[in-house]
Amino acid sequence: MERRFEGKVALVTGATNGIGQATAVRLAAEGAIVAVNQRPTGDPAETLRRIEEAGGQGFPVIADMRDPEQVVAMVHAVAERAGRLDCVVSNAAINPFMKWDETSVEDFDCLFETNVRGTWMVCTESAKQMIREGHGGAICCVSSISAHVGARHPGERRRAGLGPHEHERADDGRPGRREVLHRPHPDPPGGRASGTRRHDRLRALRRCQLRDLRDLAGRWRLHRECRAVGGSMPDYAHILQAANERVRHQYGDAVGRRRDELITPALVLDIDAAQRNIDRMASELRQLGPTTIRPHYKTHKSPYLARRQLQAGAGGLSMATVWEAAVLAGAGMDDLFVVNTVSHPAKIRMLAELARDHRILVAVDEVPNAAALSAAATAAGSTLGIMAEVDTGMDRCGIDTADEALAVVRKIMDLPALRFEGITGYEGHCSLTPDNELRHERQRAAMKFFTGVAELLEANGIPCKIRSAGGIATWRWTAAYPGITEIQAGTYVVMDNFHGQMVPDFEHSLTIQATVISRQSDKVIVDAGNKSVADPEDVTIVGHDHKVFRFDEEHGIFAAPAGSRLKVGDSVALVPGYSPSTVNWYDAYHVVQQDVVVDIWPIIPRGPGHHGLAGPGAAHEAG
Repeated sequence: MERRFEGKVALVTGATNGIGQATAVRLAAEGAIVAVNQRPTGDPAETLRRIEEAGGQGFPVIADMRDPEQVVAMVHAVAERAGRLDCVVSNAAINPFMKWDETSVEDFDCLFETNVRGTWMVCTESAKQMIREGHGGAICCVSSISAHVGARHPGERRRAGLGPHEHERADDGRPGRREVLHRPHPDPPGGRASGTRRHDRLRALRRCQLRDLRDLAGRWRLHRECRAVGGSMPDYAHILQAANERVRHQYGDAVGRRRDELITPALVLDIDAAQRNIDRMASELRQLGPTTIRPHYKTHKSPYLARRQLQAGAGGLSMATVWEAAVLAGAGMDDLFVVNTVSHPAKIRMLAELARDHRILVAVDEVPNAAALSAAATAAGSTLGIMAEVDTGMDRCGIDTADEALAVVRKIMDLPALRFEGITGYEGHCSLTPDNELRHERQRAAMKFFTGVAELLEANGIPCKIRSAGGIATWRWTAAYPGITEIQAGTYVVMDNFHGQMVPDFEHSLTIQATVISRQSDKVIVDAGNKSVADPEDVTIVGHDHKVFRFDEEHGIFAAPAGSRLKVGDSVALVPGYSPSTVNWYDAYHVVQQDVVVDIWPIIPRGPGHHGLAGPGAAHEAG
C-alpha cells in the first residue's frame, strides 16, 4: 500500500469502533502516526491492534469530549508526544435518536456537549495547534452515528451512494433548499430498502471517507512539491519529526524499563519533578507581581519542556542560537528571542525568514549589525524585533553606557524592517558569587544601571516596553526589581549542583544514570566521565556521600576511604555540576515517571552545529 501520509500525525476521535476505527487504521497503514482517542472508560486496544497489524504506528489519548479541559489537554498531548499535528478526524458522537418525550434535560445536555460543543472544541483547539506549529493541516468531521441510522444527511447519503431519502425535500435550484424533513422513525414504512443494511452503509461511507483521504494526500503532496520549488528554507517541522523518530528508533527499547536497567551513561529526566519545577516558578512569579518569564531554551533543548513552560504561562521563549529558534518555530512556538548578537549572513537570513511567520526578537549592540539585519528583513519581506543589549557587568556583548545606548537605539529606529522592542541585559556575573548577600548587592548594582538605560530612552521619547534580564541565580530579586518586565531564567526546570547551592528551592529533575565499573584503591569508579557530565568537580551520587576524586574522559572517580556499599555492576544516578552543558552532550532524554522510562525525547539542536537547519547553500555565504 502506498504510504501517502508518511511522517504525518493524525488525531482520530471516536476511534475505538465504526468509521473512526476504520479511518484510524487506514491512515496508519498509509504512513501516518495515529493518536487514537478514547473515553476515560473506553478501550483502544482493538484499534491499536489493527493499526499494528496494518504495519502502522498508533498511541492512545484519553479525553471525554464533554470536558473542554480534557479536549485541550488531548490536543496538546498529541503534539507533545508526536512532535506535531497534521490531521484531525472528528468522529466522536453519541446516538442522538431518542424519543422527544423520553429525553431528559440531562440527556440533552450530554448530547449537546458531546456532539456539538465537543466537536467544536476538537476542531478549534486542533486548528490553533496547527497555526502554532506554522504549517497547514486538515480537519474532517465525520460521524459513525449517521452510518448506523441510514446516513440521513442528504450529502452523506449522496456521497455514500445511497440516493435521496423519501423525506428529503427536492432541490429547487436555490442554495439551501435541499432539506431533511421530520422523520418519525429511523426506518420508513415497509422496512429498509435493498442495499441499505448497516454493513452496506458502513462500507459505502468508508469508501467515501477513504476517497476524501486520497484527496487530502494529494493536497499534502502538492504542498511538499510547492515547498521544494518555492524557496531554500528547510522544513523545520520535518527536521524535528525526524529527530523524534531517530531517537525513538535508537533508544525506544528502553521504554517500560526501570532506570537502573538502562544502558549507561544515559541522560534521565524525571518529568514529574520537572513539571513541579515549572509550576513552582509560575506560581511564585504570580505572587511577586507583573514580571513574566521568558525561559531560556539553551538549558534543556527540548520542545516538549518548552511547550510545558508556555502552557504554565511563560511569555515567549529565549534562546542562545538561531538554530534553537528554528527548532522552536518548527515545533509551532512563537515569540522567540535570540538573546545573542548574530552576524553570520546565513544566520541573519534565517532570522529574517523566520520573522515572516513568527515574532522574532534578536539582540543588537551596534548600528552596522542592525543595518545588516534590516537589509535581510527587507529582502525577506519581514520585520525583526530588536532588543538593544546592555552590558550589566558580564564584560562580553552589550553597550557599555546609557548615552551610547541612546545613540544606537536612535539610529536603529531609522532603519526599515526593524521594530525596536526594548533592552536586554544578563547579570550572569552575579552567578559566580556564591555568597548570598554579596550576590544580591551586585545584582542591585546591575539592575540600577540597566533600568537607568530604559529610563533615559523613555525620557527621550523612545518607548522601552520590554526590559529583559535575570538568570536563575538572581531570578527572584530581578523579577521583583522595579521596572523589569521579564526574566530569562532557564535552569530551574532541570537544576544542577552549581546553581542548586544558590537556589535550593527547585528539584533535581535531571540526572545521569551510570554504572559502577571498578572498586579499586578505595574508590568508586563509574562509566560516566567528563565526556558525559559537565562541571565534574560538582557532581554528586544520589544517595551516597562520596566526594569527587577526579574525572577523566570515560571515568568518574569518587573517593571512598571509609568504604562503600556500592559494588561493581551497580547502577547509580549522578547529579550534574552544570546542566546546560551536560544536556548538550546527549542526543536524547530517557523520560521517567516513578523511575520507569515512559518516553524518549530528542535534544535538539545538540551541539554547536546547524544540523541542516541552515538550508542548502548556507555554507557558501560570506562570513
